[in-house]
Parts: sequence; structure tokens; C-alpha cells
Amino acid sequence: MIGANIRALRVAAGLTQAELGQAMVEMGFPWQSRQTVAEVEAGRRHVAPEELVALAAYFDVPINKLFMGAGFQLPYNKVRVGKRSVGAGTWAKLTAPRSDREPPNEHIQPAIDEVVGDLDRPWSRLWRERGGHPQEAFAEAWRERQGQGRRLPGPIYVTTEKAEGRVAFNAVVGPWLATVEIVLEDGIPYVARDEAEAEALADRERQGFVRRITRQEAYRMRRRKRDGMDS
Repeated sequence: MIGANIRALRVAAGLTQAELGQAMVEMGFPWQSRQTVAEVEAGRRHVAPEELVALAAYFDVPINKLFMGAGFQLPYNKVRVGKRSVGAGTWAKLTAPRSDREPPNEHIQPAIDEVVGDLDRPWSRLWRERGGHPQEAFAEAWRERQGQGRRLPGPIYVTTEKAEGRVAFNAVVGPWLATVEIVLEDGIPYVARDEAEAEALADRERQGFVRRITRQEAYRMRRRKRDGMDS
């Protein structure tokens, strides 16, 4: 489907496959000129997201036109999405631009259900139960999960002298850029609570504010802290 739309755009622009391929090469993509374009248009080659962005920019069309067509008759009646075959109307609803601030409306929800079926969707359910902006719902749920004792197996960090005893910063988590606070105190090992925290801590490690330690080091530090409190 994407290949057919790219072909339609190319033909409408009066370009040969070789000319389009060369344009992609000049934009920095390792296309083999005509051969790659032929494979893309025939649906035999995957098109990466950054390639879709470049193609949309080259033809000066919104990127969704590569999925929906660019004013041409789309060459399909049914679209395969995973193990399901959906009609063109359902596909149009699923790929149409919409706000990410509110749940799908009564027209889009049936299209989603057609693809997903009866699978449990915990995030979708959470968002609808809590209401409001999904960013806040995501951040609130994230904070609640951290109180349930869940921890990654590592890495473990402690502050460095550069942090002057304490380092506090925000980590960006989730698709809506929710922010959560991370605080490291002097001499207290800290284990990242999820992948987002691990990435944020790795960034602070590159800046020199924290350093990684082994499990054995963390055990000894915790023991010294406990012994000091006991005494």
C-alpha cells in the first residue's frame, strides 16, 4: 500500500524510478537508485520511518498521505493488519490524524476494537478510568507502581563528589513526556525503578554526578549505613 502510493506520487511528478532513487541517495539514504525504488513500489522492501519522513518531505505531502494515498484511487479493498483483514473505512479511521489528549471517539473506537479484538488493554483502561490528560494519568500510575517494590536488577548508582552530597532531577517517562523526580542522597545506593530512570541516570553518569557500583559495593554501603544508624 505504501509502495503503491509512492509510485503514484512519483508518476504524478513525472519522475523515473532512477531519479527518485537518486534523490533519496542525495538525502543520505543508502538506496540502490532504481532497484530500491522498484522493490519499495512492489512492496518487497520495508520502508523505515525516517525514509517515510524523507519521502513525504520530498513530495511535499503530509506523511499520512503515504498511508492513505495522495489524491489517487487506492489500490485495495481490504488491508491486512496483523492477523486481521479490515476494510478501507476502518483503515482510514485508524490512520486519520487525531488528538492524543482524549480517548478515541465513538467513530474511531469500533475501528480499534476491530483490530485489537478482546485483548486486555491495561493502559487504555487506566486512561479512561482516570480521565484527564493522558500525561497526568501515566505519571500517576508510574508513581503508584514504584510504591509496589518493583525494581530493575540494576545498574546501581551513588552520587559523586561533583553532586555535593545530593542530586535531584526529573526523568521523562512515557509517550506523553510525563516527568518524575529522581533523588539520590549521599552514600545511599539507588537502583533505577524502570528503563526510563536507567536512561536518565546513565545521562547523569556521563555528566559526572553519579557513578555505577557493583552489588557487592552496594551491599557494603548499605551495611555501613545500617551499622552507623544502630550505633
